[in-house]
Amino acid sequence: ARSVMAAHAYRQLLKAQRVVFNVDVATRRAARIETREQFMLHARAPAEKVPQLLQDASDAALFLKANVAQTVRNDRGNYELTPRAEHLHRGATPPPLPCSSRGEDFNLQR
Repeated sequence: ARSVMAAHAYRQLLKAQRVVFNVDVATRRAARIETREQFMLHARAPAEKVPQLLQDASDAALFLKANVAQTVRNDRGNYELTPRAEHLHRGATPPPLPCSSRGEDFNLQR
């Protein structure tokens, strides 16, 4: 069950990276390498740490999809941003950033 949940979290992160960094092959590759390195680094984590590591991976995927947007340079040399539905909201105040399972706000310095 542990490996199935880890594989799901891993795929979630890769999917979020694919969505966010769509045509930026170099950034997608770097993100994929970093994701693999982090999962390999924690592959033999103690059982009591696994739920938090999986939650952190899920939080990272949600953070990428909701808070990161990729710009693309156009023919005129300007950068264009095409926001996705996750980036749009009503009102003057943006929605809060996702919190970890420990209730920490990603905006706060660690």
